[in-house]
Amino acid sequence: MAFVLPGAQAVRAPVALAGAASVVAEEVVASVAVAAVLAAAVLLAAGNSFLDEH
Repeated sequence: MAFVLPGAQAVRAPVALAGAASVVAEEVVASVAVAAVLAAAVLLAAGNSFLDEH
């Protein structure tokens, strides 16, 4: 029994770390996507106001 638990923990730890890393990666991708959409909206608004003035 003592040998089974360390082995199970040794397998579970990398899986948990990989799961946490994938969650972090998804958060980063979502943040970048939101930032890109906001940047596009700002550039579009700036371009429209620039065209209106000229």
